[in-house]
Amino acid sequence: MKSYIQFTFILVLLIIIPGFSIPNEPVNIQTLSKCLSEKHGLVFQNESKLLFEEKSFTEIIQLFSLDSKLHALQFRIFINSADEDSTILIFESLEKGSEISDASWILDYNVIEGPVMANGASKDEVLVLLYNLDPDGCLEPGNYNDLIDINFRIPKSPTKQDSIKSSLIITNAEGSTFDGFPINISPSRNELTIILKDDSIFNKPSQKNVSNILFQNYPNPFNPSTTIQFSVFEKCKVVLKIFNALGVEIKTLIDEEKYPGNYSVMFEAEKFPSGIYFYCLRTKNLIQTKKMLLVR
Repeated sequence: MKSYIQFTFILVLLIIIPGFSIPNEPVNIQTLSKCLSEKHGLVFQNESKLLFEEKSFTEIIQLFSLDSKLHALQFRIFINSADEDSTILIFESLEKGSEISDASWILDYNVIEGPVMANGASKDEVLVLLYNLDPDGCLEPGNYNDLIDINFRIPKSPTKQDSIKSSLIITNAEGSTFDGFPINISPSRNELTIILKDDSIFNKPSQKNVSNILFQNYPNPFNPSTTIQFSVFEKCKVVLKIFNALGVEIKTLIDEEKYPGNYSVMFEAEKFPSGIYFYCLRTKNLIQTKKMLLVR
């Protein structure tokens, strides 16, 4: 019976996960790690956010896998400018993050503002320059989790709509040494997707037109722990389980009733070997599965 369940689970994975197949030879973990998402260059801390109107928010811009001493960098941020974006975000300011709090670091930016809509928002382009006044000042090779903070606001919408999309996009990212030699800081993932949720719709248990959301874990690949995030739009029982590549359940992270909101849970994998794992979110109207990679 157990083998039948495992076989059925693998068949489900083959159907619902694009590109998933059962390997017919030993898996090279290092090769697989290159195929899965990994942060490098200038990136937003989050891949997507569910936010509400009439509030201000801050998103962190990070820098990963810096391989040379960086003295200056420049990039652009496009706001409300991606395909299918609604003009709902109002840019407010940029601030230095905790990693560059020293006074020798100068953050300068210029905003090219598009036509202003009735809600006060516009399609903007922000030109950003960060540099150090000290010839010896630099960012050493490594990772920086809080480089620059971007502050923005979502105004009140004139009409009640749910799940309106907009975005922040990083482009033209370039870095350099003090001597002017280029440093590659191109983003591995350059877009932050914003989904505007209507408070009144979000809190209605009877709402049927919204779906619970399971996000990609971060970091991925990971060792030994990773964070899994999900959102629930109505009060319901939530089950979040981890399976190995053979479809065998190895851990239950959540099995309880949840209220509407955003949640995150840590998966600790110290006791598990390297390889592909799957995490599955099950609610009353959704079953969603995503893939992750543990690399020792």
